[in-house]
Amino acid sequence: MKMRPAKQIKVVRSQLEILEDLKVQLDSLLWCICNVIQVGESWIEEANNKTFSDIYQFLTFQTAECISKCSSIPNGSEDVCQSADTTEPCVNEKIPVTVPVVTLPGDSELSKLMLRFESMENSIAANSERIESLHQQFKGYEIKTQETISRSQEETENLHTQKYDQIIEELQAASSFMSHLQKKKQIYYRNK
Repeated sequence: MKMRPAKQIKVVRSQLEILEDLKVQLDSLLWCICNVIQVGESWIEEANNKTFSDIYQFLTFQTAECISKCSSIPNGSEDVCQSADTTEPCVNEKIPVTVPVVTLPGDSELSKLMLRFESMENSIAANSERIESLHQQFKGYEIKTQETISRSQEETENLHTQKYDQIIEELQAASSFMSHLQKKKQIYYRNK
């Protein structure tokens, strides 16, 4: 029985290590996502005392974190060739690889996984866009609310100022009338 070349074994082992590392990272990410979903569902079921803005901020932050982790997973994996204990990259090495023509039963599983992964990537991209859109809408509502409150306060202050000025004018008119009446009374008693 012929042994496989050591360099080929090293490259394949290196690739398997990367896949194992990727599996660990994906398991960790899945666990994180499940915990975030559980917190959100506990809020819906009123088992959580957080306010809406707290839970919304938490979910937004955690979703962004999960998306960030998901997008950084490929960047975290070192190049297969560089992770092998070789001083030179193996991209330049010519390793004979034969691709089987017959499809194996695992190929359909792999293609299903690839399709699912692609679907997840598309979903993540769409959710990122939705989150950004919702974040922009939230900022817009926040600005509108602040403007409305500010305008309402200004209108209320103007109304109070007008009422105050009106009351002062009426008091001054009453005071002037009373002074005028007092003078007339004094003149009347003098002339009597």
